[in-house]
Amino acid sequence: MAVLEVLYTGDYRTESIHPSGSKVATQTHLQDGEVALAYTPMQMLAYAAAACVMSTIGVVAHVHSFSVEGMKASVEYELTQKPLSLRSLSLRIDLRGHEYTPKEKKFLELATQDCPVMRSLSADVEKKIELLFS
Repeated sequence: MAVLEVLYTGDYRTESIHPSGSKVATQTHLQDGEVALAYTPMQMLAYAAAACVMSTIGVVAHVHSFSVEGMKASVEYELTQKPLSLRSLSLRIDLRGHEYTPKEKKFLELATQDCPVMRSLSADVEKKIELLFS
């Protein structure tokens, strides 16, 4: 079982320090006039989904000996209000700049189905992944 240590630092903020020394922080419940100093937990969830899909694509590309270097993603998400939860998550993965064979494109499309973060989201969450090719 994996263990993460998370510290509540007050004012609706948390932080976690990875063993490598890198730090992740969150902030939520901004009041009028407050400045966002960190991602919200929901933004972190969206980030985790994009990072997972991209990493899975990277593994598949490595196994099949082609490059996805420079791949970028944009993530859109929508929340329900009561109760506050994720309604939809849409990823746009930009793979332009490389020429892929039809077989490589199929590998990339299949890779998007294998991300454990996306698989872990509720079936109630509408999920969409779009791959952009040159």
